[in-house]
Amino acid sequence: MTPDQHEHQTACRFCLSAEHRKVLEQEWLYKKLADLIDFLEEAHRELRAKTMPQTLELIQRAVERLPRAETKLRSALKTLSIFLGTDIFEHFEGEEKSLFPAIRSIEKCAEEPPGASPRCEASLGSLHKIQDQHNQILDTLFSSHLENTINRLRDVPDETCKTLGAELSRFVGDVRQHAFLEDEILFPRAVVLEQRLKSR
Repeated sequence: MTPDQHEHQTACRFCLSAEHRKVLEQEWLYKKLADLIDFLEEAHRELRAKTMPQTLELIQRAVERLPRAETKLRSALKTLSIFLGTDIFEHFEGEEKSLFPAIRSIEKCAEEPPGASPRCEASLGSLHKIQDQHNQILDTLFSSHLENTINRLRDVPDETCKTLGAELSRFVGDVRQHAFLEDEILFPRAVVLEQRLKSR
């Protein structure tokens, strides 16, 4: 795959403008991975403590206020509520308990001169599982089905539904950036570091 093809594929996958991607790369491409992990974990905490509870509450209120005829939209929101309340949190937990600590350890070992410390025991063994979960989450959040749900919420003559549509749209945008930082910066750089350590 050529660099241009990769850039096009990345743009389609994350729906980030070239300018936005460039800003993120300039900010994080050469910083310590531990700093990027700190940033991502803070985003996880914000999502758990504030964003997600508010969104789930909005979904519940919207379901109650939808016109009776909106059966498909009501069903879509109930399914979305389960997904947001379980799948995403389980994914965050997997990253924080296994993958992120491994990356921190690998980076710390890579910063030391060869032979200065015992062989690094950390491994990116859980990376493929995390990436598979990423793909499933992105497929759900970036699907035309969710986009249609958001657009239909905006058309419902109720302020709660319109607010939920706007909130979901912002949430999807945040996830796009979050996924880009992990899939295009954090994980590839971690793999390179692990390979360097193995080759010592």
